[in-house]
Amino acid sequence: MHRRTVIAAAAGMLLSRGSPARAAWPDRPIRLVVPYGAGNVTDTVARLLADGLSRQLGGAVVVENIPGAGGVIGVANLVRAPADGSAFVLAAMAALAVQPHLTPGGTGYDPLRDVTPVAAVAVPHAFLAVHRDLPARDLDGFVRYARANRVLYGSAGIGTLAHLNMEALGRALGFEAEHVSYRTSAANLTDLLAGRVQATLEPVSVTAEGVRFGTLRALVYTGSSRMPAFPDVPLLPEVAPGTVVSSPWLGVFGPRGLPPAIVEQLAREIRAVADAARFKAALPPGTEILQDGPEALAERLRIDHGRFGELVSALGLRGS
Repeated sequence: MHRRTVIAAAAGMLLSRGSPARAAWPDRPIRLVVPYGAGNVTDTVARLLADGLSRQLGGAVVVENIPGAGGVIGVANLVRAPADGSAFVLAAMAALAVQPHLTPGGTGYDPLRDVTPVAAVAVPHAFLAVHRDLPARDLDGFVRYARANRVLYGSAGIGTLAHLNMEALGRALGFEAEHVSYRTSAANLTDLLAGRVQATLEPVSVTAEGVRFGTLRALVYTGSSRMPAFPDVPLLPEVAPGTVVSSPWLGVFGPRGLPPAIVEQLAREIRAVADAARFKAALPPGTEILQDGPEALAERLRIDHGRFGELVSALGLRGS
């Protein structure tokens, strides 16, 4: 072998043994923070995603529930994490686009600056569901009834999408309903089934069983196409053309400054997991896949952050 070739080969071996170059990502277990309690839609999707990513990446992706303050505590925990690909958050839209407007300066993060968008995963849609004793068989009937009578509607808290979407719907269709704030969707559902509140715009996964058994009546569905399990429930554009409500998309974000190579790789891996038939089949009812990559998710966040800033201000809302 030529002398120069031998020297080059030897140098290459030494570099490969002692090189300080960064190891291939991931080089350690990954935390996937869920800023809500166990058992809700976000938690369910996170566990499906973590299972799929663990197989894709060949390493552990561990879900960590850090609930509180409408998702703020969990997102703030992620923001303080090192930007080395060891921690991410699966956040619902409200934690980033709504809560900062409810507690300006108090969340501990700027959602447009302090997180790195990676990929949207899914979007849970909702029923406008009413108690069976409410004398409204469709959306028009509900609007007429609410204009003439006191209607109480529940949500899992001030600033949740169930709260803000009902307010937006009332403004668009010309009715008023009185908001009752609960700590959880389960508490809201309990009172809805008992008739202590008459309506909700919670995700389908919360109200589907009540609708199926006839305790609740679904008047409208906020998804993009009718649900096969509830084919008689119309879409919002079918019964109120031009009326828009927002859906609480779920997106994966990293800390600020996350290396672009990690962002690109994880976005690809998430897309592969979400496109798999087993992932889609296991999603909660009324939940659809989203296809946003980093740029599209960043734009979605920017638009919703602006939209809900205006709505929160118009309603004069403050967090509790």
